Amino acid sequence: MRKRYMGPILLTLPVSILSLTGPAIEVVVGPYDATQRTWVLPKALLSYHSFFFRAACEHDFKERLENRVTLPEDIPEIFGLFVQWMYSEDCDIIKHCNYEDGVYNGVRAWVLGDKLRVRGFKNFALRQLHKLLIPLDGNEPLCHIEPIEIRYAYNNTLPESELQRFFLLATAAYWDCGHDKIKYLIKSEDWEDLWEEHRDFRNDLLRNLLSSREVRLARLRRVMGDFEIENKDVRS
Repeated sequence: MRKRYMGPILLTLPVSILSLTGPAIEVVVGPYDATQRTWVLPKALLSYHSFFFRAACEHDFKERLENRVTLPEDIPEIFGLFVQWMYSEDCDIIKHCNYEDGVYNGVRAWVLGDKLRVRGFKNFALRQLHKLLIPLDGNEPLCHIEPIEIRYAYNNTLPESELQRFFLLATAAYWDCGHDKIKYLIKSEDWEDLWEEHRDFRNDLLRNLLSSREVRLARLRRVMGDFEIENKDVRS
């Protein structure tokens, strides 16, 4: 029986479908203990979404020669969210956790996307943070911001990153609103430690607090457009 030429048909398929086929590479995530997890993922899928993985799969690096990428400093739980997102470009970042943990997951997801150079995943993480902290219906935020989230953002991103700016504007907007869900314990040790560790954040926050709350809220609500959330380009 003569084989049929399928080239033209394959070319009509979405790139995301084509990327599910072909050789795979092992991705090991987490420290060398019981929490470490391993994924075996299509190289084409990883390369389609991430410049980091594209380089690892295509260039003559150690990862390509060993057919393994090791990410010991990253978090398996968050990489699992990235894997879900790659296959569907959507996932539930707050599933099986409370809203506060959802914010922390969103922060860590953005940082992972930044490291892997995946603009779409970073945008996805910001949309989740918007959902929790800037409800579109105008209601109060679903949860409050903790120092641990701000510290993680400032420790793991470049100065004036989108994530740092988001948390600066969100903290300034809700600092003195008095709502139970977003009441800040200004005298708590966690906040005092944050002030000492990140004086740039403290100083920028104080400058923002000189404006009225209405102005601060307006700045925060404009952040969606400023961050170009709808940009789907893989390039970052």
